[in-house]
Amino acid sequence: MDDGRGGAVQAPTSGYLQFVRHDRLVRIATQTGSVIHLAHRPGNFVVGGQAFATVFPAQAAPEVARELARAHATGPV
Repeated sequence: MDDGRGGAVQAPTSGYLQFVRHDRLVRIATQTGSVIHLAHRPGNFVVGGQAFATVFPAQAAPEVARELARAHATGPV
């Protein structure tokens, strides 16, 4: 049962968020029937294993996590 809290997506690696492909983000949300709330924006430092996004409904989080790993890049400054 969905309690409305959403599903957490963790950052796969640590580093500065270089970019997020907006077109791909929209496609992922559309394909999974979800809303994706990113916790960071380009220029922010993300820590691997920490919150990167919240997905509603929570059941879509695993698929969104797989796709988001291909839609953004982290690295050094």
